[in-house]
Amino acid sequence: MKAFSPYATKSRPIIEPTRINTKHTRSRLALASALTVLYLLWHVAGLGHKSHTFPTFDHSTPPLPCRSLPGANETLVVLRTGSTELASRLPTHLSTSLRCFPNYLIFSDVEETYHAEHIFDALEDVSPNIQETNPDFELHRRLRKGGRAALNSSELAGSPDKYASKTG
Repeated sequence: MKAFSPYATKSRPIIEPTRINTKHTRSRLALASALTVLYLLWHVAGLGHKSHTFPTFDHSTPPLPCRSLPGANETLVVLRTGSTELASRLPTHLSTSLRCFPNYLIFSDVEETYHAEHIFDALEDVSPNIQETNPDFELHRRLRKGGRAALNSSELAGSPDKYASKTG
């Protein structure tokens, strides 16, 4: 016996609704939401305007809205930098992007503490023999021995004469 539907007839069958792929829809909505939040942060916080001063990182500042993004607490951000550019680049990351993610590691070519942040030595597992004899480690040896004061101004990132001798 056929089931009777008061809404369907032979000439007008019931049309099944099309199923929407919710996985792709949710992904697109999450991406659109994240991009909207980043766009608003960029313009509302004034991050689009360049400054010639370097911000200082204050651990007591309230968290940014991006901190509550889905997955922010489960994300590990790994930042790689060089010790010669640490002072010119790390403060910006500490006061912006790294405030969005509570879990992060910072690696450099020299282990140190900067603005109360532990910087891990990315070269720790390189053979001591290689570090002492390979000419590629000459700058690294000087940094370990005398710190940034042992470098010339042209060797520091952000130095105006860093690229002066190079032609392009």
